[in-house]
Amino acid sequence: MSAHTSLKATTNRLLLGLGARDLALLKPCLSPIDLPLRKHLEMPNKAIDSVYFIESGFASVVADGTGRSIEVG
Repeated sequence: MSAHTSLKATTNRLLLGLGARDLALLKPCLSPIDLPLRKHLEMPNKAIDSVYFIESGFASVVADGTGRSIEVG
């Protein structure tokens, strides 16, 4: 979202719950994107450089264990 876009249309409850001052700090950094299916949002042992505020659908985390993987949504 650009700095000029209102967040009133958002359905993300984290963004909706922010106070006006905090939202004003964050708003210039927001931009809408479409995430393709199976997009890796973060990788182990790598710096996280983006944060995603999901509006529809869901994201899951896969934890790789010894011989098993566990997925949580």
